[in-house]
Amino acid sequence: MSSDPKEWIAVSMLPGLGPATLSKLTAQGISPTQILELDFPERLPLRADTYRALNPKTIHQLLNRAEALIEDATQKGLQCICQSCDAYPPLLKEIPDPPAVLWCKGQVNLLAQPQIAIVGSRKPSPAGEKTAYNFAFFFIEVWLCNYQWISAGC
Repeated sequence: MSSDPKEWIAVSMLPGLGPATLSKLTAQGISPTQILELDFPERLPLRADTYRALNPKTIHQLLNRAEALIEDATQKGLQCICQSCDAYPPLLKEIPDPPAVLWCKGQVNLLAQPQIAIVGSRKPSPAGEKTAYNFAFFFIEVWLCNYQWISAGC
């Protein structure tokens, strides 16, 4: 399976190819490289807009955008970890729709350590904010480390 983050990013930008579909394809042994090179079974159950986007011009544009994202992230001290990278959290791969890539800053080896996720509202109440803060602070004290996962659309 390809471990080139650029390919994972490009594939994740294809219309209709979200994390759940990408996870199903990779479980079938179809890599991002195969998708971008159109080297997969003919009757692959993809949406029509995904098939339309699988043309050399669009693929080239997506790869260029992915490369620009990686360069920008690198300048900001971020590292891109794709699903096929050794540093990708093993338990995260077990969910039905794992993110294609993680943008990380800091010690990526900590991703293999026990973790907790706090998912909340975009517009929390003051009480909800305080509760989430106290809950997170407790776990930071217990584990002596800080994880921050930001996901647009939660």
